[in-house]
Amino acid sequence: MKKINRHFLACTVAAAATTSSYAAVLVTDGPSSIDVSANDANINGYLSADDTGTRSFTQTGGSVTVTNTGSGNAVGIFSNSPGSAVSISGGTFTVIESGVGDSTLLRQNDHGDSFNITGGIFTGTESGDGGLYGVRFIRNGPINISGGTWNFEQDDSSVGALFMGGSNAAPTINLSGGLFNDLDQFDTHINLEANAGSSMNIYGDYNIGTLNIVGGEIQDLTGMISGTLDDGSAYSFEFKQSAAGQINMIGTAVPEPSSAALIGLGGLALILRRRK
Repeated sequence: MKKINRHFLACTVAAAATTSSYAAVLVTDGPSSIDVSANDANINGYLSADDTGTRSFTQTGGSVTVTNTGSGNAVGIFSNSPGSAVSISGGTFTVIESGVGDSTLLRQNDHGDSFNITGGIFTGTESGDGGLYGVRFIRNGPINISGGTWNFEQDDSSVGALFMGGSNAAPTINLSGGLFNDLDQFDTHINLEANAGSSMNIYGDYNIGTLNIVGGEIQDLTGMISGTLDDGSAYSFEFKQSAAGQINMIGTAVPEPSSAALIGLGGLALILRRRK
């Protein structure tokens, strides 16, 4: 596959359900737009890399829309060779799956691939029987998210996760910003299912919630946590963590509102007692 310089290629695919074909777009830097669609075929909006060489790009604007109406999987941005770097600071990215396949906004598929997300609007829609995923990682490499707006629309029959790891995945995820909407639809918000040792750092203030945290590291396999990321965005995450995965809270632990109220009442009672 040849690299496409200075241009984006918009294409439409209609393949048989048994065909594992891709509509791939190799891109360069810029704010251009693309719209791709398929029926019963795997489809990618942007293919930042192929198996024969590194392909990296920076997206500053424009739009990507990927639609699949059949049994294939729809992926917005697919990185698939060692050392590829994808940087996104703006633009809109929409992935729509109405069949039985999965809908994924970003997929890291090879060793050393990196994502650096500082902005953009990301919307995933799954109205069939497949899964809906924000970021899926199959190998290792840094995934840095410090901004962007993430929207999810999912019916009751599908599953998914905001972050989802594979059995051989060992990335380092740094999450310090971004607005995440409609996460209540997911059965699991963050799933570090990885026997190779995935790690995730969440930067910002946090309420401990139902998790056991020792020295900033989450000890539980499952549980809820909420707080405010470094960019000021509020979050509430549910975790499913394998024994090999590691999640670190890097920030200040603050009491839950109910706990803070009790502390305040206790302090008031102490003041009144001293006055007597």
